[in-house]
Amino acid sequence: MDAPRKGRQTPTQSVILPYTKTHGQEAIDLYNTTGRTAQEWQELFVK
Repeated sequence: MDAPRKGRQTPTQSVILPYTKTHGQEAIDLYNTTGRTAQEWQELFVK
């Protein structure tokens, strides 16, 4: 069984610049096809 995580699991601050188009979901899907899984905080940064 995995040990419980300690501390905050999401960033306390984030700066997101304005954008009209993103390839974030494509990047996440591609990464997930490698047999690894993107963590929730990583997905937040690329979406």
